[in-house]
Amino acid sequence: MISDAVAHLLELLRIRGAPSTTDASAMWHAVSACPEYDTLLQREGATLWLYRRLHDCGVTLDSAAGATLRQSAHQQLMFGLRVDDETLAVTRILRGATIPFSPIKGPARRIAAGLYPYADARSTSDVDLLVPEARAIDAYDALVQHGYQPVGNPRQSRPEHFHLPALMGQRGVAVELHTSTAPWLSPTEAWRRQSNAPDTIRWEGQDFEISNATELLWHGMAHAFIDGADGFRTRTFLDGAVVMASGRSIDWTCITQRITAGEIRGAESGAAVPPRLLRRWIATAGMLAGVAAPAEFALDGEYPIARLFHWKSLVLRANVGRAARERLIEEAVRSEVGMLLTPSHPGDPAWVRLRRRVATASARGLYVGWRATLGSARGAQ
Repeated sequence: MISDAVAHLLELLRIRGAPSTTDASAMWHAVSACPEYDTLLQREGATLWLYRRLHDCGVTLDSAAGATLRQSAHQQLMFGLRVDDETLAVTRILRGATIPFSPIKGPARRIAAGLYPYADARSTSDVDLLVPEARAIDAYDALVQHGYQPVGNPRQSRPEHFHLPALMGQRGVAVELHTSTAPWLSPTEAWRRQSNAPDTIRWEGQDFEISNATELLWHGMAHAFIDGADGFRTRTFLDGAVVMASGRSIDWTCITQRITAGEIRGAESGAAVPPRLLRRWIATAGMLAGVAAPAEFALDGEYPIARLFHWKSLVLRANVGRAARERLIEEAVRSEVGMLLTPSHPGDPAWVRLRRRVATASARGLYVGWRATLGSARGAQ
């Protein structure tokens, strides 16, 4: 059966329907008793999220585990402020060069935190901006002229990355100028969607146009599938959860049409992601939001986040090497989200590819076997 600590962790993370201070304190005590909880939260990008939820529930973090959580959250908060500073610096330069831009991904959610509670609790590592394709090189050159150091040649950017190579400023925060929001979406259409009925938000003395709730939800889901197994960490579901919990209008007809059209494509296969997997993503985001997804999106259920949390906790607790630990976790996620075994690198020798194949198949087999024992245990109750 799924551990109580895992169930309590998910309950604490849920945005709406907060438990009482007494209940939340008891839940936190159970979670913090697990020695691997801090590592799990950091892997999931949910440290600051949990810290803020506990604060809002009135929980006092006076234990050693509480001090650890507070320190980890503080570190994430401080880096988030560096990202904010970089966002302001870069956008001032682009404004001065009269180059249109629109914040996306982490910076967009940080700017829009007033509309989407907890949106700025998402772990963010860089500054992502969408610019019109025709002005992308101009934007890149403008930043370089202001001292940003390029990594790679912007004129040799790989098309599937849909952004120019990263730039790095004095703050040590990477800046990525995107020409689209997905590798399968044309730059023209990406800019049109971003500019369609955006929300204008006053933030740190500047006006920013942030895409509307429908586009924020869609982009969050698309990005999850772009990142493969890494895209199914809790931080990515938070992108959808904060939008759904906000109560802002979402055009579900538009979402359905895009799902039916097969717009989102798998990172490895390049094929359209099956609609049921996309509907499950929305249902899972709704679960973490504490709101019910529209009925048509709940038909296929949710991704088994609790089960995956339990498995990850066991793996993190186990005495295995880093490579084995990562493989055990990755294959569990891939199994649950309908992905094939992790592919080998084409340039590797045949024996290396075979060894990797055996290792990934073994890792998945262990997870599937463990999952079956959970089902058997439930059936015996």
